[in-house]
Amino acid sequence: MVGEPGILYVNSEDNLVHRQNVALSGACGLNTDDEVVSGLSRWVLRGVALAEKNFVSGEIEIIEATDDSAATLPVMFVDGVRLDSIDSL
Repeated sequence: MVGEPGILYVNSEDNLVHRQNVALSGACGLNTDDEVVSGLSRWVLRGVALAEKNFVSGEIEIIEATDDSAATLPVMFVDGVRLDSIDSL
């Protein structure tokens, strides 16, 4: 994704990662390109946000874990150290 224009976000309607690029048009309007980024999970964006929030850097690993209620939740590790669930972001 490095060097690609635009921003990444998770679309609340389809729950997929999108890249949006906005540029000025010739008539003082805006041209908006919005595309789905295939192969990039919404948990990746949340994991990066959580790592930044906790001022940590390193290798990020996101796995699905089952809690006591048998619900499957994403759990994030940075350099092998478990952080809070990223489901709350």
